[in-house]
Amino acid sequence: MPELKHNFIKGRMNLDMDERLVPDGEYRHAMNIEVDTSEGSNVGTVQPVLGNVQASFDVAPSGGFTVGSIVDSKTDNVYYLTACQKTGKITKDVIIELTNQSGATPVMVDVYKFEHTLQAANLASVDYLIFSDQNDQNKNIRPGMRLVATFVFGPLTITLTENSGIITTTSTGALYQNIGYIEVDYVIHDVASNEFRVYTKNASNDSITGAIPAGTDIEFKSERILNFKESNFITGINIVEDLLFWTDNRSEPKKINIQRSIQGTDASLNVHTKHIVIDSNGAIQSNRYITLRDATVAKPSPLTPPSLEMYSNIGGRGNVVGVTQPVNFSTKVLDDPGSPSTSTFKIVPFPSGTSVDIPFTIGTMPEFAVGDILLLSSESGLLTQPEIFVDSEIRVVVTGFTINPGTPDILHVKVLSFMSGFFPYADNGGTPLLPTQEWVVCLEQAKALFEFKFPRFAYRYKYQDGEYSSFSPFSEVAFLPGDFKYDSKEAYNLGMVNQLRFLKILDFVPDGLPGGVVEVDILYKESNSPNIYTVKTVKSTDPEWLVLGHQTPQTPWSSVTKGGIQLESEMIYASVPSNQLLRPWDNVPVRARAQELSANRIIYANYVEGYNVNNNVSILTYVKSKDVSNYLTETSGAYVGTPSIKSLRTYQVGIVYKDKFGRETPVFTNEKASFNIAKGLADDSNNLFVHNNSLVPDWVDSYKFFIKETSNEYYNLALDRWYTAEDGGIWLSFPSAERNKVDEDTYLILKKQHDTDSFVSEKARYKIIAIENEAPDFIKMERTSLATAGAASTAITATSTEVVSSSANAFDNTAVQKGKAGLVMRLFDNDDSTDWYRVKNFTDNSVKIRGTFDRNITDDVFGGVTAGIDIELAQEVFHNRPEFQGRFFVKVAEDGALLNGIDTGTGDLTQNFTVKSNAKQFYMKSSGLDNSWSQKEMWYGYAGSWREKVGPAFFIDEIDRNWGTVPGGPGPWPGDNGRGITNSRSGVLNSHLELSLSEIKDSTEEGFSIAANPADQRKFYNLMHTKTTWVRWKEDPNGIVYEIVKSFGKGDSAYDSQHGSGIYNYDGGNGTERTWKSNKTRRLYITFKATEWRKDSSTGAYLEEPNMKGMKPTWVSDDINTLLSTSANFSTSTSATGWNPTNNDNVSSGTYADIKQASLNGNNPGFSNPGASGVNVADTVGFFNTIEIVQKYNPDLLKEMSENPAVFETEPKEDIGLDLYYEMDQAFPTEINGITNEQFAKIGSTVQTDFPGAYIETWKDLTPPSPWIATFVDGSNELTFTSNNLQNYIKIGDLIENSPGNLVPTYFPNSINSVPVRTVVTSVSGNKVILSQVAVLDSVVGGMPVVFTRKSLSKIKSWDDNTITLDCKVIGTFSNSSNGFFADNVSLPIGMGLDHNSLIFNRLDGGTISGGIHDFPPPSPDFDGVNVDPSGFLTLIMRRDSSRAKIDLNWFNCYSFGNGVESNRVRDDYNAVTFGNGVKASTTLAMKYQEERKKNSLIYSGIYNNASGVNNTNQFIMAEKITKDLNPRHGSIQKLHAREGDLITLCEDKVFKILANKDALFNADGNPQLIATSRVLGTATPLGGEYGISKNPESFASQAYRAYFSDKSRGAILRLDGQGLVAISAHGMKDYFADELRVANKVIGSYDDKKDSYNITLNGKTVSFGEKTNGWTSFKSFMQEGGVSLNNTYYTFKGGNIFAHHTGSVGVFYGARVDPYVDVLFNQQPGIVKSFASLNYEGSQGLVTQNLTDGEYNNNLAQLGWYVSQGNTDLQETSPLEFKSKEGKWFSRIKGEAYDKTNIDLTEFSFQGIDMASGVEEYLSTGGCTDAAAVNFDPLATFDDGSCCFDYGCTDSQIGFNPAENGFDRFGSPCTFPCQDASGNPIGFFMSNYNPKYDCDDGGCVDTLIVYGCIDPLAVNYYAGANFDDGSCCYTGCMDILANNYDAAACTDDGSCTYTTVGPFNLSVSDLGDID
Repeated sequence: MPELKHNFIKGRMNLDMDERLVPDGEYRHAMNIEVDTSEGSNVGTVQPVLGNVQASFDVAPSGGFTVGSIVDSKTDNVYYLTACQKTGKITKDVIIELTNQSGATPVMVDVYKFEHTLQAANLASVDYLIFSDQNDQNKNIRPGMRLVATFVFGPLTITLTENSGIITTTSTGALYQNIGYIEVDYVIHDVASNEFRVYTKNASNDSITGAIPAGTDIEFKSERILNFKESNFITGINIVEDLLFWTDNRSEPKKINIQRSIQGTDASLNVHTKHIVIDSNGAIQSNRYITLRDATVAKPSPLTPPSLEMYSNIGGRGNVVGVTQPVNFSTKVLDDPGSPSTSTFKIVPFPSGTSVDIPFTIGTMPEFAVGDILLLSSESGLLTQPEIFVDSEIRVVVTGFTINPGTPDILHVKVLSFMSGFFPYADNGGTPLLPTQEWVVCLEQAKALFEFKFPRFAYRYKYQDGEYSSFSPFSEVAFLPGDFKYDSKEAYNLGMVNQLRFLKILDFVPDGLPGGVVEVDILYKESNSPNIYTVKTVKSTDPEWLVLGHQTPQTPWSSVTKGGIQLESEMIYASVPSNQLLRPWDNVPVRARAQELSANRIIYANYVEGYNVNNNVSILTYVKSKDVSNYLTETSGAYVGTPSIKSLRTYQVGIVYKDKFGRETPVFTNEKASFNIAKGLADDSNNLFVHNNSLVPDWVDSYKFFIKETSNEYYNLALDRWYTAEDGGIWLSFPSAERNKVDEDTYLILKKQHDTDSFVSEKARYKIIAIENEAPDFIKMERTSLATAGAASTAITATSTEVVSSSANAFDNTAVQKGKAGLVMRLFDNDDSTDWYRVKNFTDNSVKIRGTFDRNITDDVFGGVTAGIDIELAQEVFHNRPEFQGRFFVKVAEDGALLNGIDTGTGDLTQNFTVKSNAKQFYMKSSGLDNSWSQKEMWYGYAGSWREKVGPAFFIDEIDRNWGTVPGGPGPWPGDNGRGITNSRSGVLNSHLELSLSEIKDSTEEGFSIAANPADQRKFYNLMHTKTTWVRWKEDPNGIVYEIVKSFGKGDSAYDSQHGSGIYNYDGGNGTERTWKSNKTRRLYITFKATEWRKDSSTGAYLEEPNMKGMKPTWVSDDINTLLSTSANFSTSTSATGWNPTNNDNVSSGTYADIKQASLNGNNPGFSNPGASGVNVADTVGFFNTIEIVQKYNPDLLKEMSENPAVFETEPKEDIGLDLYYEMDQAFPTEINGITNEQFAKIGSTVQTDFPGAYIETWKDLTPPSPWIATFVDGSNELTFTSNNLQNYIKIGDLIENSPGNLVPTYFPNSINSVPVRTVVTSVSGNKVILSQVAVLDSVVGGMPVVFTRKSLSKIKSWDDNTITLDCKVIGTFSNSSNGFFADNVSLPIGMGLDHNSLIFNRLDGGTISGGIHDFPPPSPDFDGVNVDPSGFLTLIMRRDSSRAKIDLNWFNCYSFGNGVESNRVRDDYNAVTFGNGVKASTTLAMKYQEERKKNSLIYSGIYNNASGVNNTNQFIMAEKITKDLNPRHGSIQKLHAREGDLITLCEDKVFKILANKDALFNADGNPQLIATSRVLGTATPLGGEYGISKNPESFASQAYRAYFSDKSRGAILRLDGQGLVAISAHGMKDYFADELRVANKVIGSYDDKKDSYNITLNGKTVSFGEKTNGWTSFKSFMQEGGVSLNNTYYTFKGGNIFAHHTGSVGVFYGARVDPYVDVLFNQQPGIVKSFASLNYEGSQGLVTQNLTDGEYNNNLAQLGWYVSQGNTDLQETSPLEFKSKEGKWFSRIKGEAYDKTNIDLTEFSFQGIDMASGVEEYLSTGGCTDAAAVNFDPLATFDDGSCCFDYGCTDSQIGFNPAENGFDRFGSPCTFPCQDASGNPIGFFMSNYNPKYDCDDGGCVDTLIVYGCIDPLAVNYYAGANFDDGSCCYTGCMDILANNYDAAACTDDGSCTYTTVGPFNLSVSDLGDID
């Protein structure tokens, strides 16, 4: 038989028209059918729709709702998002993956609420809850979950909610206490005790877990992550590679990694997903429970800057300079190994590679490391001057260490090299002692890093999905300024050159690191550069990741703040994309309605940004200044630049709020946030305290402070010289390099005095009057006086032209000047002077001027006096002197402040001499004891600290005696021949000064090698050994400058001939062997002569005295003295006589005292003898003179400026630019918790308090292994110890207080007059310690061990949530009461609990932050927040709220040098970089800031590029203009859809096409021309038609180029394709959808790829639109929650589960069956109206009921294939449908309803279809039966009205049922029979004489009682009493609903299931007729 077919022409429903007007081929209604059309044919095929079957496990067994879904076409997977109802005790949201390979897999489970029953009651001392470990709920308990419960505990009722906790009294219900919410702290699974322990914490730090009774039902609730909601469809879903993005318009846009989420999700669907982090090695780095921050598009960025560990010294590891114990680096060898018997020995350094052990006093070895290169020098001065450690003698490398208790620390090194010339001496005989001495050791100096840069550092996170966070706050500037010093050649401030030599970047892996961070980029930026560079990328597997952050050398804190790298050099780093600097934070929408992936970016539309904030903030600011005198450099006497806030500025501070994802608000500020720093603070270091006094909104997670400076940049100008202007102003000379710093509108502010370090505190503000690039002529002019003579007593008037002298030959000596140019004259007396006048000519006694005087000189100038007036004649010559070269000149007005600042006189460069070098000169005076060792003992025994106090030094040697014999030792020794100052020697040494360079030592070689002395001494020695050197003594009252004529030393013949075997200097002594060698002697014999220069005592200037030139010094000649006292030219000078270099202080009597000497009584205050004051000899006036080597004035030197010039600052103009605020510091948390505590204060931060009476101190016991033993007496505060050098261990401020076994209070008081006192160290030296209290005892106490205690600020040892543990071990018995907490080293009054800022934390990064200790209000009996842990350490529970902390911000914008100079520019050079105000900028907002819904806007992310691994989808950089706005009149954007690279944007009332990465240019004819563009979102073109998507984006579905959606507002269903928008609802369903959409709430659309149809569900109905028929094919009986198509399979969702369609049984959807049917219309008058073959149901395998006569066989059984099981019309039921064979095909007989002209207008309407129809006459009114075979045939009928009857009888086939609940049957008749039988079975009735052969009812139907039940004896539930089968029979059979022979009645599956793709079909037709 041929295949069965079901053919329609159009195959679509039409509910719009009256059924009489339905067009050809359309039908009225259909259910669960589908129509296919044959290609190229107008014949349609109709078939029933197979149902669906569940395609996965039961995701939501208790019910749920799928809120969104997506197909990943790359992986052929379906993902659906389901909000599940409560399952058991667990409530959750889930995401499921459905794959073809593995079926359904849970992707993510968010268990956000579940119930649990407490297993055991806790004891009051137990702080955890106990649950059975067999319960699945335990797997979901995680930190941060909050407890919800109500229970009774004694007289109290405790009610816990997720936001609060309240305790009330059971009896009255009155409030007892607000305790805050309770949340989970951590969980421990104790397998041994079969317990699951949940430790909790309270919002206000209380604990009530001990009060919860057993059996209490507790609900655990957490922050929702997925946050699905049935009423909230998710229509914005995308997949990018393995990343799933979605937005739900009610919470944060989300993103998860699918595969890692699957890896962290339990298959049971009952356990909260874990967040899997995989490191670079593929290992799981962490798998904690997932949180909201792990699943959002917005990625948190770092909140704190990296810490910088910076040092300017070499190595920078703290103490890297030290002093060794004595160690030898040399050996002795034979001078001539070939002749050992005659050879002498010589000392040579160790060969390179020699291993040497260097000992250090215990605890003093610096922090060296293996591989360090060390420099060793004998220059002890370098101990305090490591920066000049350049002339080292030895270079070694560290190979190891040995540190043993009680023995010196040993540093193992290998020798690398020695300085050239080291040990250049040989022994002249005997056995030399190898030079063993102490060495200054220092780490080798490195080149400075970033020498001319202001580098800042930051870091950013890289998440494992490739996203980069925005930058952390940038660090402080990594710049260490030097001493204030100007380069006289280049006019550079060398103090502004970076001295940084060690830089370590720390703390870039902070505590609270967001989940998923696998790498950290260390970033670098130079201040003025727009570029940012990656210094290094640190992976989580790298060792740098695990480096502990800040720690102290004494205490290696177990800090969780990690990360550390050291920068060794300036490298070329990889550049970060420039847009990242414009990305201070990511503006990811807070919520968004629409989302799409287009142009490789995530695009959101109709989004929310911002938050609601009260703009009226309250910020208080305080400026705190500190003196920078502590930074005075001993080496230079100058100040080191210290960070400061620039003076002479007004600043405005604002606050910026941040949410937990890093979004920031604009800057909020107020009037009190403005402050000004006056000029008077310019010499201080200024810092800023801020106090946020605002109420912070709940959503704020942290806050930052920003600052605005109202002024532009400024410049410093160093003064070169100054000149008095002719009109009274001042001309200032500056180097030309400074020219661009000023213009004629500039104001100059004098900040620093010239040639001093004094700050000019006066206003000193000067407007520039004029600027000259060359020196003005009057400055170039040099006026030389030619003659002075008295003027005749004659009046001089305005018309006078000549002045006559009273002397006849007054100008005779100047005759040679006659006729020369430039002659000028003036008149003057003691008080007044005229101007200078040009001279016309002059005679011997008169001067004529050019022109007249133009004023009455006598009256106007001299007040009418004519006597006593002098005439001065001078010549003016213009010189372009070297001092003018490279200078420009600025004129300003003169005032006192200016003159005081620049005319200091101390550094006037017009002086005659400058000091090249100087040295202190001591004096060894012959005392008559020269022949005794007593002389030696004076200098060694009592002046024995020479080495310590003075070191190597120059001295005048006067000792010329035999030493004699050492008492009890060798000798006698020959004399030293010291003469000091003498003219008694003969020959070349006559009139000399004997100057020795020596060092007094004990037991060591004298070491007179020049190389063994400091560089400055070597330089001085060499200059003193050089002829023509000019020398003066600073203490010489005459200030005579001498020239060295002769200087003899070692190697000079005169020297060697004089001494023969050499000179003994002053080593040895005190019974020790004296060692000396003549070749080591460094004594100079110097002969001087006077120059012509001497000091004018009245002015301090140096004056020329030609007659003095060549004279011998005063101490060997009286010639100079005579000249000084008789010189006519210097009669006003106060010359002194009798002074010589062995004298020191000038006595008024004119005699001079000798330089101080040591004395035998040991009381000399200059040395550290017993009882001496310990004054340092080297700094004590009277013990030395100062020899200065000077150089004469040289005009060429004037090219250089002063090294300490006056400094001016340009006054900036007010900033008229942008209202920019710059980030000042890190972000500070609003709450202290387990994530933010180290953001508040890092581990290692010190803690202090300024609360009255409060202190927290950490005490450290300083007792060595062998305790110090002391002796002390009653009434004394002095302890004398048996040990020396206590200063190496004990410091001022150390205690001897209350340690066990100590001296307090036994011998020293702990209170005086009941007032507590402390005994502290006030001084320590040698073996003596001075205390603050005196001993109270009756006798001397000796041999008492003393325990010293070091007190220091306590440090944070660890954090636990908001509790800190300090390194403060509580000393003594402590008490904790209602008064507070008190111990020996802790005092915390209870009042601190009320002060939110009573604790001050000194942040490791700089600055401070305040907090408070938590305390409960009464009736709490003690200070709740203060405790002692089991190890005895102090713990403090901090107040959680930290939003109002007082903060000392670590922000500065200049360096202050303590002298008024403030600089922010490298070298203060005009073209140099500045470090600016900061990197990240923000601004204020003109309007009120609040949450804003951008309904008509789009915003897009950065790009995603899977090829390069770039994932910037979290980057929303507002500075890049990433938004696009549409016209708001079209309503809000509801849906985005990417199509062929463009973005279809569906608004409520309009649809747009937005070009992506291209734009449109419109031609003159209006047609667009597409062009490529960098714009991500181009032109938005509206599509034709006034349609939108209303607010039903869930109606949207797409397939290929087509898209479908509804417009509720217009009652239309739309299709968008290449032809534009088409209202497909108008295809026969316009009225239907208009009505339905009007009342619809949800309109859910999906597309069935297999059937090429769009299914839309609304108001409980689903309708399908078929593309093949271009019409609405059928209603469907499934009510979808959404649907997708994948691989030709259509899936829908119901109850949270997924179902596959077109499989299983016909019409069975979600387990419910609705038979397919179709209502069609047929024409009964084919003879009058053209007939239409609307329905042609043909086939070969139908169920055939008619006997055949044409040779075909009868088929009375259901066959495989489609068949019609039932045919229903308006007039009959046929079951099965009858078929006849016609022309080889099988046709069904279908009857229809008769019509006549009374119910149809045949002129306008026709019927569809054909049947047995007779001709109808138009307008005939007679209708009836026209079939002659009928019993009621009517021959008069003009048309058949369908009333023909062929057999009469009972035609009522319906069965009535008597429902028990209302007593009526289904026909509305009263239930006259019992509705149930005795067995409770339902009963009813039927017509016992019904026969289907009757087609006309005769009214004789007989009612018969029926009893319902199973009447089949073969059924397992057969009921013998039933007479009517109710369909309940249950059999064995096939129970698989997907099987072809599925038996719904089967109770037991017998394995007989068979499967096919065919099934039954129900067909319903109306208005029947014949079928062709």
